[in-house]
Amino acid sequence: MDDRIAILTEDPKAILDPTKTTEDDTPRQQTGVSTSGKSASIIETEEDEGGKGSTARRVTTKPSRIFERHGLPSASANGDEGALELQHVAGRWFTPDELIEVLRASGVNLFPRLDSCTRVECNEKNELIEQRLYEQMALLSTVMAFSWSHWNAACHDSNRIILLATEHQDNDSPADEERLKVYSMDRKFVYQLKMAESAEKFSEEPEPSLHKHADFYHMYLEIGSEKGRKRVEETESRYFKTVQRILKALRLPVFS
Repeated sequence: MDDRIAILTEDPKAILDPTKTTEDDTPRQQTGVSTSGKSASIIETEEDEGGKGSTARRVTTKPSRIFERHGLPSASANGDEGALELQHVAGRWFTPDELIEVLRASGVNLFPRLDSCTRVECNEKNELIEQRLYEQMALLSTVMAFSWSHWNAACHDSNRIILLATEHQDNDSPADEERLKVYSMDRKFVYQLKMAESAEKFSEEPEPSLHKHADFYHMYLEIGSEKGRKRVEETESRYFKTVQRILKALRLPVFS
């Protein structure tokens, strides 16, 4: 994703202040959406009259109502057989939360719930490491390509996330899979492993030609190009927080 991403933050002015995010503003109603058949189930929480507690109520909302709320035609309104299934949302601007809601209503639910690990098999990972990874991936998303590694589950370590990554600044083509390297991230370090993704056995041995670093950003300062380092410095906070929000919603290291 680059500066052409069609996603906007809910409150751009708030994000210009690095100490304040839209999620830290005044408390607002929490809503979760799931799709099943012809309707979407929305859970809303609201305070009681005394303001001491909250109650949850489930409201069934048809996807058409969600599309209408966002000024979109229904997914079935396009009769062109050759059209994209998500043609009704293509080329439109959304906040991250709006995009998630519209995709769910369209039957594309890539975003797990808080209790999803109780329903499907997942990789249990340290939450602090997971959130730090999303921050670093968002910061470096304009200069690095990240990918899933089967060793993330096969290492059987909840305090370690294994992933593939390589420097990639070409906006028009995917990264060359042959250039992807295996990286390990734990609570203290990020470092490249000597082993390859195709190795028969997992090994924590680091790549001897590189150093261990506190995070992916400082790792990139060692392996990245001068052009890439300058590009990272020019990353806007609004872009960073938008990508971070989507990554936190997807939770790929846990559900892949």
